[in-house]
Amino acid sequence: MTKFQTIFLGIFVLFMIIGLAAFAMYRSTSSTEQLPEITVWGTMPKEAVDDYMRVVNKDRTNDVVKLNYVEKQESSFDGEFIEALAKGEGPDAVLLPHYKLFRHEDKLEPISYDTISLLDYKNSYVEEAELYLTPEGVMALPFSIDPLVLYWNRDMYTNAGIATYPKTWESLVANIPKLTVKDANSNIQKSAIALGEFRNVTHAKEIMSALFFQSGNLIVQRNGSGIQTLLSDQVVNRSPDGSTVNPNKNKKEVDSIGEVGYTGAESALQFYASFADPAIPGGYTWNRSLPSSKTFFVAGKLANYIGFASEFSELKEKNPNLNFDISPLPQPELAKNRSSYANMHGFSIVKQSIDKLSVYKVLIAALDPAYMTEYSTTRFVPSVRRDVIALGSSDPYLTIFNDGALISKGWLDPDPVSTNTVFQDMVEYLTSGRLNARDALRYTSDHLRSLYGRLAI
Repeated sequence: MTKFQTIFLGIFVLFMIIGLAAFAMYRSTSSTEQLPEITVWGTMPKEAVDDYMRVVNKDRTNDVVKLNYVEKQESSFDGEFIEALAKGEGPDAVLLPHYKLFRHEDKLEPISYDTISLLDYKNSYVEEAELYLTPEGVMALPFSIDPLVLYWNRDMYTNAGIATYPKTWESLVANIPKLTVKDANSNIQKSAIALGEFRNVTHAKEIMSALFFQSGNLIVQRNGSGIQTLLSDQVVNRSPDGSTVNPNKNKKEVDSIGEVGYTGAESALQFYASFADPAIPGGYTWNRSLPSSKTFFVAGKLANYIGFASEFSELKEKNPNLNFDISPLPQPELAKNRSSYANMHGFSIVKQSIDKLSVYKVLIAALDPAYMTEYSTTRFVPSVRRDVIALGSSDPYLTIFNDGALISKGWLDPDPVSTNTVFQDMVEYLTSGRLNARDALRYTSDHLRSLYGRLAI
């Protein structure tokens, strides 16, 4: 070997050693990467987020995920968030319910589809999570979901000689005479279900949303960068057998969803309102003089209460002696696809954040499927991830909650307080006879369009 070859070989070996050392150093650094601390504002209870972060960091040592979560009141969040951003003091990310997302989209950084592919996202999360998809990218990383379920009073069912919970709205309607108790003056003493009114029906807007989804109608949908309202464009046209449904059918003629086919927004609205109409034989179950539906259920006087999965512990604590069970939200007998409604929370990166990439890394580390799986199974909360739901559960309630999450939908609410008023007006204009169902839906759609228009200004 010549002197030149010896020198060349020595240099080559030296570079190999340096390269291997650098590679080893890189691997060591990346495996114990020190993630920065980020600050997150949100409306979810701090206890719930802190409990989840304990799961995340349980076995992590050198690469602890540092997420400083600050709980904000939902009623004051909008103002505080906007004011903080104006001062340059806002958080790195926010954890918001889906119905607050659209209002703040202009302040949030979308995650491009080069980072998270559209197909992977859809395959990973339940369908409702697609509310976070925009032409620019993903507006939030899904974290939690809370579907509507049916809580039913076992004692009331047993005393009425009814063996099981209602799987369909038709079966629930058929059991109304057995479950509703009235005095000599026709005052309701016990009720089969609280529907028809709005002010004293807990979660009335959410229940109405579920009925619209079950009837095959979206409330709004994203149209490019804007929002299209759909209720007045999707009034009932045909029943499941193909026959035309009379759009001017008087609400007092509607005594079951089977009669009108429950195929459109009109029939869904009429069905909801029918429970507060004394003129409907065997269908009248609720009026405005009664307490809230949750209060009536806790008192043991309401056979069926539609509430969120997260209310389970609260209901048990309020009345430990209440003998109740849980079942999926009833569905129309002729429906082709099952649907429900759920509240969903997701993490969004704030545009003003100084280091968006680091914020993304922290959120991805925190939302690892392994942590979400453990948290769901140990805390008995439904998951937003399809792979977690696919694992199944030995707990019957978690199985129901996960099933509800899988079939749930939601909509981009421009202003939850204002839309609550709009939905209340829609129901009360119909029940008072001021408007028919079609005009009440037009009223609602027009006012929703106006609310979205204000946000665009």
